Amino acid sequence: MAWETIDKGLIKKLTAQVIGDVKFSDGPLEAPCMIRGKGVIYCYSIMLKQFVKLERGTEIFIISDELDDKDRMLVFANPYIVAMPFEEIEQIGFN
Repeated sequence: MAWETIDKGLIKKLTAQVIGDVKFSDGPLEAPCMIRGKGVIYCYSIMLKQFVKLERGTEIFIISDELDDKDRMLVFANPYIVAMPFEEIEQIGFN
């Protein structure tokens, strides 16, 4: 796996941002992304060590922009941390 360690502080920050409990002291907000298309996608959860079903169009956040050998990025798709193909991620930023 390309991701040997995960920044736990970033995971806590993203969780707080998703539930609306972010504080000024947490620093700037992380820019959201979205899963391209409509329907469902199955992605590998690195925590559960199995594939999980996600709805396309769901808001996600990039944890690591480092690609693994299958061109996947590590993303936070509440409540999962999954390896998602790079081409499935659409940058939407702040609306």
